[in-house]
Amino acid sequence: MWFIVPDAVKDNKPTCPATDWSNAWDYKIESDAYINVTVKAMMYTPCGIRIGSGGTWTGAMYAGDLQDGGDINIYTHLMAVPGQGGTGPGGSGSVGTATQLGDLVSQRDVP
Repeated sequence: MWFIVPDAVKDNKPTCPATDWSNAWDYKIESDAYINVTVKAMMYTPCGIRIGSGGTWTGAMYAGDLQDGGDINIYTHLMAVPGQGGTGPGGSGSVGTATQLGDLVSQRDVP
């Protein structure tokens, strides 16, 4: 499972479009709830991740900043974003086949 905020700056590297961290949260991943994610999942944003009440996360996080509001246990697993190669939640793919993110291929909102 992936939670991805696409890069808004097309410079072939993760660049937060905000000029200071007070505005970076426009591109954030945020949860005020206590999380309990035990399946392999990845959060990616070039800006910031905020977890309000702590909990458990299994997988990977990539962000310019991480803020947590409580105790959080992070059980890391090697993962890549979809289409990048590497090891995904299903464990398939080869590590290191792509060195940078490409253009957004598809996007879907799930209620």
